Amino acid sequence: SITLNAGGGTLDTNGFNSTASGVIGGAAGGALTVTQGANATFGGVISGTAGSSLTKAGTSSLTLSNANTYTGTTTVSAGTLSLTHASALAAGSSLIVNGGTLDINNVTLNTLASVQVQGSGQGGAGAITGTGTAQYDGGISLAAAATIGGTGTLTLGGVIGDGGNARAVTKVGSGTLVLSGANTYTGGTTINGGTLRLGASGVLADTGAVTLANTAGVVFDVNGQTETIGSLSGGGTTGGNISLGAGALTVTQGANATFGGVISGTGSLTKEGASNLTLSNANTYSGATNVNAGTLTVTSNDALGTAAAGTTVASGATLAFDGNVTYSTAEGVTLNGGTLKNTSGTNSFAGAITLGAASAVDSTAGTLSLTGGLNNGGFLATFSGAGNTSVGTTKITGNGGLTKTGAGTLTLASAAGNDYTGVTTISGGTLSIDGDASLGAVPGVATAGSLVLDGGTLASTASFTLNASRGISLTGATNTINVANATTLTYNGILAGAAGKNLVKANSGTLSLGGNNTYDGTTTVSAGILTITDNNALGSTNGATTVASGATLIINNVTTPEAITISGTGAAAQTGALVGLGTGKAAGALTLAAAATIGATGGADTLKLDNTIGGAYALTVAGSGTTQLDTSANLSGLASLTTNAGTTFLVGTTNAVTTSGSQSYDGAVVLGANTTLTGTTVSFNGTVDADAVANARTLKVTGAAVF
Repeated sequence: SITLNAGGGTLDTNGFNSTASGVIGGAAGGALTVTQGANATFGGVISGTAGSSLTKAGTSSLTLSNANTYTGTTTVSAGTLSLTHASALAAGSSLIVNGGTLDINNVTLNTLASVQVQGSGQGGAGAITGTGTAQYDGGISLAAAATIGGTGTLTLGGVIGDGGNARAVTKVGSGTLVLSGANTYTGGTTINGGTLRLGASGVLADTGAVTLANTAGVVFDVNGQTETIGSLSGGGTTGGNISLGAGALTVTQGANATFGGVISGTGSLTKEGASNLTLSNANTYSGATNVNAGTLTVTSNDALGTAAAGTTVASGATLAFDGNVTYSTAEGVTLNGGTLKNTSGTNSFAGAITLGAASAVDSTAGTLSLTGGLNNGGFLATFSGAGNTSVGTTKITGNGGLTKTGAGTLTLASAAGNDYTGVTTISGGTLSIDGDASLGAVPGVATAGSLVLDGGTLASTASFTLNASRGISLTGATNTINVANATTLTYNGILAGAAGKNLVKANSGTLSLGGNNTYDGTTTVSAGILTITDNNALGSTNGATTVASGATLIINNVTTPEAITISGTGAAAQTGALVGLGTGKAAGALTLAAAATIGATGGADTLKLDNTIGGAYALTVAGSGTTQLDTSANLSGLASLTTNAGTTFLVGTTNAVTTSGSQSYDGAVVLGANTTLTGTTVSFNGTVDADAVANARTLKVTGAAVF
């Protein structure tokens, strides 16, 4: 035996690899350092007072297999100290692990007065390891970041703390670490090997991060407990998975991170915190997903688990899709004031969406397709963002309204038979429709305000008639109706709006307006064709109408009092910038902003002009019909006038045609009484109405006349 008296000594066991027995101790406190040179077991009793100490040094393993009685401090500075007896360290003694490994081997260790650990242990095996079924229920203090490992199941039931110094714990080895104390360390937990299992609820600090290695066999086992962690990251296609059991895991995400492992079980996942958590794998958990704050991003089909319990997004929170995901699982999503977002890419979502409060669908970039339908629950659904969104296959229902904001395009398919009854407002970007049913149920009363153009664009992609009861209000400064090429959108309801609330017709298709419109803003035909079939289709005379080059305004058998400004030769395959069908009459002033063409298309059609026609540009009259200067019409200040062959140009009584340049009448001309034509050259290359000569009417030509 070896007796320790006051002072200390070193026992060098280099080359000793057998089992020793006996008593080491003394009446006074002593210090024993064991420099273990080879693996060995000591089965005797180590005794001593509170002042006694044992230090394990050397790289090999020393096993204590008996109940020791010394009450001083045990320090493991190198190698491994393996304990195979519950009292191998006496109750009330202290333990420091600061470089080596303490292995609790198939026993439940006595509760010690204090345990202080740090480091990764011998060869990275862990500062504390468990072999077989091992347990320690006392408190553990982290002097620095520490690693815990082993091949067995190690249960730590006491509190692991770090004194407020944010020190971390790393799990290594193939075994299982069970934490069941109300731990207070905040430096986070990393699982690089084996399983970390929760033995109770609330065992990890709410602010601590959990990181899983993408390694086979790595598991965070929530084990049916209720747990809140500070953030979640890691995992992947190889490993690093989470087993919820029937538990509830809340992640208060403190920094943007991605979790790529698989989450399984019947439990739930809740996202808190302002940052973004991305789920990038196909998860199988069947409990609810709650996004209470920040953003939860999914980049894989089934990332939200099975469709059993659905997903809820709270006010101010966001559920986002990113990275070209086809989310075919019919996961129900409830937006309680939150946002469904398309971050980028082309993504589709097949789940039904229900609003529990006014909520948003935001396509920041890319395209989001919603195929599971949307029930607005009587609340406003806002579609925003610079990206595109489509809602089709299944309809939009509910008593709430729909608002489109942002620069992107929202496409509503009429085939779904939308029957929502709220107001549709377009405040930005484009709302694209292919039929009247795209806009929901038809209002029961034909009053303005059911469809509001508030600075955005209504785009039609097929030929159809918009129900006259839709009631359109213009409330933005520039409100656009875009009609696709080779299609016609017909609307015979009201368009209302105050001064400064203007209408623009865009794209190469045809818009036909037939309502008694009251809007006071201007009308611009920037492309394609605008056909009017009501005298007041262009709104009040407080706002004028402009037809841009390449566009056409058709007055179809009505009289418009609107002042009109035109340019160019008209839309493709059209007679001109201003065209009459049936008997179409422009009773307001007509002004040329550039060289322009007007006329009546067919032989039975007439375009009547009954006000001043001015502008220092060339005017051409085309078409097979008649263009008539009515009683109050006078052409003055034009650069030139040409009537094409095949046209009929009818000049009424006392009309005057004045140009600074030439006038060439290549078609038929019918002259009223007392007609005055003034130009540098006036040429008649077609027929002149003989009745004018027979009845001795007066024709006055100023300038060279050519017959």
